[in-house]
Amino acid sequence: MARLNFFYNTDTCQYEPIKVKKKEVILNSLGLLSVSLILALIITVIFNTYFDTPTEALLKKENKTLSFHLASLAETYDDAATMMKVLKQRDTQLYTEIYDVEPNANSLVPESPLAYLKEDILQPHAYKKEVIGNFGHEVENILLQTEKSNSKLKEIFDIANKKIGDLEFIPTIQPVSNPDQSALVSGFGMRINPFHHGNIMHEGIDFSAPRGTPVYATATGTVNFIKKSEANTGFGNQVKIEHGNGFETKYTHLQEIIIKEGQEVKKGEIIGHVGSTGGIIAPAVHYELIQNGKKIDPVNYMIEGLVEAEYVKLLELALQKNQSLD
Repeated sequence: MARLNFFYNTDTCQYEPIKVKKKEVILNSLGLLSVSLILALIITVIFNTYFDTPTEALLKKENKTLSFHLASLAETYDDAATMMKVLKQRDTQLYTEIYDVEPNANSLVPESPLAYLKEDILQPHAYKKEVIGNFGHEVENILLQTEKSNSKLKEIFDIANKKIGDLEFIPTIQPVSNPDQSALVSGFGMRINPFHHGNIMHEGIDFSAPRGTPVYATATGTVNFIKKSEANTGFGNQVKIEHGNGFETKYTHLQEIIIKEGQEVKKGEIIGHVGSTGGIIAPAVHYELIQNGKKIDPVNYMIEGLVEAEYVKLLELALQKNQSLD
């Protein structure tokens, strides 16, 4: 039974029940409902802002992990793309300069096709299935290209096995021990003559070293010329070695010569010792490289046993326009 409310009527001096209109009941109910809905909405917003449901917490954790791995993959493939680019450049140089064959466009893995996906991977939409699918597809392409590269590398080594012996006959080392490259004191080209101080063509490289320092054959070959001289002019004691393929090397101002004409010598074998015979102002070896009868700059071939920084230093010393020693 509904509870009734009464009020005291002073006119009748009696308690009479309070009559409530339906309109008031409806308005009061709607007001209470509105307040309840607003409170519920506020509570929901606060909860969603500061608290995660178990499902949301799990999804956020998964997204954070996925984001980390995607960024890591993007960085890894970026490094791989750089490395593949370097390998491709080296491969081209290997084919053209060492093996004397045309480079094959597919000889090594090309630049990473994942490069254009890097930005997509790092974007918020990277979790879409199509983006992940594209990424996986490109990974498969990388693996296929790697298999192709293995085949091409085999081709490279097959060529190397046939022609690696030729490298022994190419003058790629320095004629004296020169660990810090400072022994090279005058390069190929126009230089000041130490005797009449004119600017003349210097057709070789001067390596300064103490008297008696070993002088090495810069490539395997046959000694085809030896001259000994006590004169204080010219090249003094000198040796020429024929290496084949049009290459000859010449070593002058030697103190002594320990090989004979017609003798076979190996790359790196001692052929004599540094001296100051002939027209030279200090103990040194004047070294020349001849290809097909023409004297060329030897420093362009002195790459064996040097890292990039060492070769750059050697090249810088060779390019200095200074006074030669002979």
